[in-house]
Amino acid sequence: MPTVQIQPDRQTVNQGSEAELTCIVTGSPPPDIKWSKVNDEFGVGVRVEGNVLRIISAVVSDRGMYVCTAENAGGTAQAAAIVEVERREPPTVQIYPQVKQTIVAGASALFQCHLTGGIPTPTVRWARTDGRPLSLNTETLNGGVLRFNQVQGDEEGSYTCTAENDAGRVTAVAMLEIQSLPVISIRPGPSPYTLQVGQRMRLECSARGDPSPSVTWQKLEVNFPTTVSSQSTAPNVAVYEVPSASKSDSGTYQCSATNAAGVSEERIQIVVEDVLPGFKPVVDTTIPDAPEAATIFVPIGGNYEFSCREQGPDASSIIYDFRRSDNRPLPRGYRIENGVLYLTSVDQAASGEYACVGSDRISGRILFTIYATFEVIAPPRITLDPARQIVRPGDLVRIRCTATGPQPITINWSKEGGYMPRTVIMNGGEMMFRGIETSDAGRYICQAVNNAGTARAVAEVVVNEEPLLTAIQQDIVRFVGQTAELRCEASGIDPNAVSWSRLRGSLPSSAVIRGNLLRLASLRPEDSGQYQCEARGPTGFLSSVITLNVLTGRQSLDIRIIPSRPNVRIGDDIDLTCEVSGQAPASVTWKRMNTGLPLNAQPRENVLRLINVQANYGGIYQCVVTTSTGVFEENFPLAIQGVISSERVDFELNQRSVMTRSVAFGLSVIMECHVNLTPPVSYTWSKQGGELPVNSLVENNVLNIPEVHTEDAGLFVCTASNAERSLDQATLLVVTGVIPRFSENSYLSLPTLPRAYLAFDLEISFKPETGDGLILYNSQRESQEDGDFVSFGLSGGYAEFRFDVGSGPAVIKSRQPLALNKWHTVKLSRDRKKGSMIVDDGEQIMGSSVGRFLGLDLVRPMYLGGVPDFDRIHQEAGFKTGYSGCISRLVIRNSVTLDLMRDSKTKIGIRPCETCIGNPCQNNGVCQEAYTEVGHKCICPAGFSGGLCENTGEACYPGVCGTGRCVNKPGGFECFCPFGTFGQRCERDIMIQEPAFGDGSYIAYQTPRALKRFSVDLNFKPESLEDGLLMYCSQKYRGEGDFASLAIRNKRLEFRFNTGSGTATLQSEPLLQDEWVEVRANRTDRRGSMTINGGQMQNTESPGSNRGLNLITPLYIGGVDNTRVEISPEVGVEDGFKGCVKEIKIMDQQVRMAESLVDSANVGQCGGATIAFCSTNPCLNNGQCSEDPGSPHGFSCSCQEGYSGHKCEMEPGVCTIIRPCKNGASCVGSRNEYSCNCPLGFAGQHCEHNVDIRESASFSGDSWVEFDKLMLPQEDGQAQKLTFEFSTIKPNGLLFWYGQEPTVSGRGQDHISVAIKDGIIEFTFDVGTGPAMVRSPSRVDDGERHTLTVERAGRQGILELDGSVREYGQSPGILHMLNAEGNIYVGGVPDLALMTDNVYTTGFQGCIHRLAIGEEQSINFMDRALSGVNVNTCPSSSGWKHTTEGRNSASSGGWSSGSSSSWSSSSSSSWSSGRSHGRNSGRSDGWSSAGSQDQGSSRVFNSYEKNHYTRPAYSHRTYKRTEQTSRKVYN
Repeated sequence: MPTVQIQPDRQTVNQGSEAELTCIVTGSPPPDIKWSKVNDEFGVGVRVEGNVLRIISAVVSDRGMYVCTAENAGGTAQAAAIVEVERREPPTVQIYPQVKQTIVAGASALFQCHLTGGIPTPTVRWARTDGRPLSLNTETLNGGVLRFNQVQGDEEGSYTCTAENDAGRVTAVAMLEIQSLPVISIRPGPSPYTLQVGQRMRLECSARGDPSPSVTWQKLEVNFPTTVSSQSTAPNVAVYEVPSASKSDSGTYQCSATNAAGVSEERIQIVVEDVLPGFKPVVDTTIPDAPEAATIFVPIGGNYEFSCREQGPDASSIIYDFRRSDNRPLPRGYRIENGVLYLTSVDQAASGEYACVGSDRISGRILFTIYATFEVIAPPRITLDPARQIVRPGDLVRIRCTATGPQPITINWSKEGGYMPRTVIMNGGEMMFRGIETSDAGRYICQAVNNAGTARAVAEVVVNEEPLLTAIQQDIVRFVGQTAELRCEASGIDPNAVSWSRLRGSLPSSAVIRGNLLRLASLRPEDSGQYQCEARGPTGFLSSVITLNVLTGRQSLDIRIIPSRPNVRIGDDIDLTCEVSGQAPASVTWKRMNTGLPLNAQPRENVLRLINVQANYGGIYQCVVTTSTGVFEENFPLAIQGVISSERVDFELNQRSVMTRSVAFGLSVIMECHVNLTPPVSYTWSKQGGELPVNSLVENNVLNIPEVHTEDAGLFVCTASNAERSLDQATLLVVTGVIPRFSENSYLSLPTLPRAYLAFDLEISFKPETGDGLILYNSQRESQEDGDFVSFGLSGGYAEFRFDVGSGPAVIKSRQPLALNKWHTVKLSRDRKKGSMIVDDGEQIMGSSVGRFLGLDLVRPMYLGGVPDFDRIHQEAGFKTGYSGCISRLVIRNSVTLDLMRDSKTKIGIRPCETCIGNPCQNNGVCQEAYTEVGHKCICPAGFSGGLCENTGEACYPGVCGTGRCVNKPGGFECFCPFGTFGQRCERDIMIQEPAFGDGSYIAYQTPRALKRFSVDLNFKPESLEDGLLMYCSQKYRGEGDFASLAIRNKRLEFRFNTGSGTATLQSEPLLQDEWVEVRANRTDRRGSMTINGGQMQNTESPGSNRGLNLITPLYIGGVDNTRVEISPEVGVEDGFKGCVKEIKIMDQQVRMAESLVDSANVGQCGGATIAFCSTNPCLNNGQCSEDPGSPHGFSCSCQEGYSGHKCEMEPGVCTIIRPCKNGASCVGSRNEYSCNCPLGFAGQHCEHNVDIRESASFSGDSWVEFDKLMLPQEDGQAQKLTFEFSTIKPNGLLFWYGQEPTVSGRGQDHISVAIKDGIIEFTFDVGTGPAMVRSPSRVDDGERHTLTVERAGRQGILELDGSVREYGQSPGILHMLNAEGNIYVGGVPDLALMTDNVYTTGFQGCIHRLAIGEEQSINFMDRALSGVNVNTCPSSSGWKHTTEGRNSASSGGWSSGSSSSWSSSSSSSWSSGRSHGRNSGRSDGWSSAGSQDQGSSRVFNSYEKNHYTRPAYSHRTYKRTEQTSRKVYN
């Protein structure tokens, strides 16, 4: 029997070099020798000469396992050897940002010689092309960067970059061109320059610069430059001359000098003396302070009297005038008698602040102004969408109940005459049937309750197995010229099969038929009649009739509904009277919206009487008035107020009316609902002001939260209902153990401080027990000697903030020691080398690090309260012991508040800080530990708000302000409505052409670049001359640093600016109220100017030497966002401007007010005038606009054929016409084609089939599944590991993605991806320094079942395919931490182009048989997924067969075996890697484990082991790249 040995048994050669293997064989007779390569053919460079195998000019594909087989009469033996080929590529480079740069003198620039290729990593060096040495202000940095600092001129020229490695050398040339901005000189001077009428005026402007500039003169006419005729007397000189000056020549003249480096401007003001402008003084009338008035609550329909007669002097000498503070007209039906304002039958529009102005009868002088505020309390108003629908069994059916009105509002659902079906899922006001059944048909009652009463509405659901054709609206009334849409609901019938006809006549010529929709445009009176929709069903024809009445004109009627009593309780009687005033006789009918009138309702002409009112009588009652010219409607919300029943419990003032449960953070809690109701009983759980926790489980009367978190605290309400009534049972959940308490030896770790390289902002709240200890620490390395760091703590009772960016620490220390056992908030900021600290809103303390480095490199976790080992922190950190006390809050970048207990990865020695001892909450509020400045918040009972529940009024809750922002204030909350909306809840649209500002109003625009120059032009009309801010932009949000402002102060306009060394001020003459004023304010360096109404320019200069204006905040007009911005005290005003603004220019650029803004709040239309909404033609796609005051938008659009939507924005197509997709699927298509994107759990052509997806799933290229990102370890240093078992025949597809949010572009972002590209697995990850890629050694698009494992730890990546040799990769640079904000996606992503930056164009196509993420070894897709699209089940057979047809959305599920060429993994023999956990790869010939795993040894096997060979284990192969040091940024 022969023996075989290969020498060497393992070798690594460079690409392009030669490798040689020698097969040493013994045996008798001499055996025959045969060479082969495992799983591959020989490459073109492989030569076999007897027992020697040579690889000539090796390439990467030559790597692998080579086998020598010896055979004689005694048997067969084999040995194997491994050849590794390390890639060698010559360098390739690219010059960034471009090959040629042009800069101005004094500026800085850099070139980067960016390596785009080269293995091993090439070295890069820079030199001047002409051989001269680099100048002293030119430096080379790591990463191939050549930096020029404040160039002088001799740096101009070409520079050569040389990149070189073992495989070759390459050069690239960059060119630097230096130019200088023009410098202007104007004669005569200085400005302003005065001359007399008739004198000669000669203005000379000269400029110098490189290249030589051109010079022109312009005159600023109303701040707009107009070119004037000038002569050139010499190069770079322009002269403007007027032989005899007149007063029309007065004004501001601007000289502009332009060259390739840019434009310079200088101005001179010319004053031609003749008539000087004057100003009339304004009389200052003093109005005495008005007494404070509390808010008065009035029920809807009630009466209100506002008397100010008793508050003033003798009534005979006073005239009383009543008005509304917001300038709206007084409510309808008001009257004023003897100093009293009477309001009757008030509605919600009457709510607000009213003013009584008392003035002297003779002089007209205002004596006093008294304010009063009242609010109309209204019950909820309910909207059902839809109110009636016809569906088929198995459909996904949704009904949304929306309630508006004073909050809080509780919404409950019940079924009329029965109990809620099991298929129903309720989430707040939305009810969903998941696969509706015939027995679920019926009427469903939505009940909304608030403090003012109860409203109910009924939604009808018809479940019909037989086809049905039903008119949606049987009677339609329209006016001449309007458009009517007649629609029949088709159930079980193809909508396109519906035909239309007109009874007793033909269809009008304007009729357009779109399946079950008939559209009649430009209606005429003769179009009135009956129209029939008809379709053929299985049992015959189905039809329905719609009556259309076309009226010939509109009549303006005044319709009012007057109740006989303001408040209605159960058992009361009430009359509703519909008063109609108009020209033509009218008939009145009554109805109740969304349901019928109560059984005992008695409608008699214009009066509707309700006897013995019950709880279900609430709703919107409608008076329908029909005249000869049209049909008109008026609505009245009837609220039924509850009465105290025996089932309610009276509580003392100091008791709570709800059960309270306290649960420690991270533990589970079970809440049960126990009521005494007659079965059957249905239960609904909700959370006041929010949604149930995502991990909560609801089962009948039991709510289970397996793991309680901080945000779960609040009031949970169980609503129990039977056929007779509903009861609410509330439980207040209090979460404890939220705030950590530290001792000297305790700490917790958090992820590395993100995005802190150049700047960061931190805000930390804490209560110290001792005067020494480290509170926060984050570093680059675990070392005492080197590395960047940031630290904060207490030293001797003083707050101390340190950071080091590489050349020495900055040390910033508080002026005073901090009191122990008191809460403190410290704000830490760093911008490059500069840092600041503010303790308890005190003064800002500044400091700076030494040296030239600017960037802060942080890699290690961020620690709070201490560190694992004080011997391993930087020796300059300043602390040797841990902190003792509580930490309640850590805010990053002014916006992200960390959940300290949830976000922390390690907690050592942490105890709970009991911040609620003594219950600081007032008015029966409940204290809840929270991440606030004092470690707690108060859960307030109904009717109270504020941090301690000290204020009367409700607090903000989600959605209360619609598209606006809610802000808590004393007495309740206020909605900040965005531009274009208004109303108490931002519920209405408004067209704004000239913005009007009042209390809390503002518009914000992008921050201007104003370092050297800043200008703003605007027209404004003050409605009040009280102090108010007109424009503001600053360096800091807290009111510190540089700023520029325009403000009315002491009845004058002031322009102020501060460049860092003092404030400059310009002030106008007194302003006139309600008159337009045009202002231009300009600043260049330290010089400022202001011009009012085109008059004389005022000039000033700021003190000190600082010239640059550094601005960070948005530029605000009319006021500022007081919740974010503090106005600098140097401005001298605190309140916003009251008045109108138009025609804004910023930096001489006209601002488009609505399109350019970045933020806004509560902006109105100037004068309250109604703007024609249709003037801007808001309707798209040639839709016709008509004014519609009854619409929330103020207008309505009549759309062209097939278009729909509020603005006709939805284009016609199959999706919008027939709505083919079921079960909540989204429809994607065009005019004639469509496809359905099925949500997880559904499949089929229309997503009509339920599919049960468990551990395996089929993907079709447009599929994806979303998982929570927390399934992957987030701690720096922990490995992120994924395992896939999959099969596919497609060569391309994205298998896994973990990166940013779906709405964020993936360009340059951190991410992890696994994809198949050209049949090869590509594992890519980027931690901020460029992508690293690891590729599989073989293809996977063979239909076989493959096992893939990828792992990332820091900069290292590993890929292992089918248990074979591991492939390694490493990211460049020194960054380790992956900063990804999005969730995990498997099989694809929602937006491939955006999220992957077009790197991948299709998702995975095939089956994932098993998926493991992190610690979870086998994931159930349905249980763990957050969402998914177009995912199906894999075939049940173990041998997965496939076709090349891809996904068949109409099939019963999965992939089918429709191809003649197919593969099967069901063979009898297997391939095993020699490990006990090896998996079958589906090959008929393979290697079986039969021995130990000796690394790299040759093996000899007996002939009786034919077709079963032991595979030698591979040793690890590493591609090593030169580690780059962290790149620093220099001054």
